[in-house]
Amino acid sequence: SAGVAQQTWLRFLGAMWASYGTELRGFHLAGFYRHNANPRNLGLANDGRIFFVDLDSSCSLVSCSEESRALQILRDLAGAIFHASSSILSASIAEEFSLNEIVSSNLFRCFLDAYFPEAASEQIDEAERFCENLLREMWLQQSTYGFGAQMYSIDRETCGYQAFMTNRDAARTRAIDRPAIFARLMPVFTQLYLNSSTSDRYPLTRSQAELELESSRFLASRHSGGGQA
Repeated sequence: SAGVAQQTWLRFLGAMWASYGTELRGFHLAGFYRHNANPRNLGLANDGRIFFVDLDSSCSLVSCSEESRALQILRDLAGAIFHASSSILSASIAEEFSLNEIVSSNLFRCFLDAYFPEAASEQIDEAERFCENLLREMWLQQSTYGFGAQMYSIDRETCGYQAFMTNRDAARTRAIDRPAIFARLMPVFTQLYLNSSTSDRYPLTRSQAELELESSRFLASRHSGGGQA
């Protein structure tokens, strides 16, 4: 099992994810959405707090139609979970930690508790379980081909993501269906969002069932910036 140094690192990572949730919530309440949740657009201050950089891709929520504002926020949340999960799927982390050790460190709960401080514990539990299962899927996909230095990179021409799976014999590539993962994540946050103060300012006009049907279409639309999340 992980030793003292590893446990310290996992606690530090949990604090970073919590800071990410706090800052993203504040960003939304200030009237903006990130549009690009790539980890390269996050900075780490000396006190351990996360801050956002490269804000030229961020947009004002009031520039969106009223019905799409909450969808942009849910898309940001999906992007945060996806990219945060992707960022820990590397050879260096896989050599130090088992999947169970990472899951048991409650990283997703750190983020969700920080973004949704008003939420009931059982609602956080449900979303956390979904995120953990998604991480397990991504971990299995990565481990099938061997953990590489990074999981994905941006194809500038297609605005798509590809996973770079490496093993000792050869490097292989396999496309990650990122919009499909986002479309699965967005409805998961529906009930949490409806009970949050952010929802008071930017109401969600769709039910979870409707969002499950419509999120793919929203992500594919030009205004959502689906290819740059």
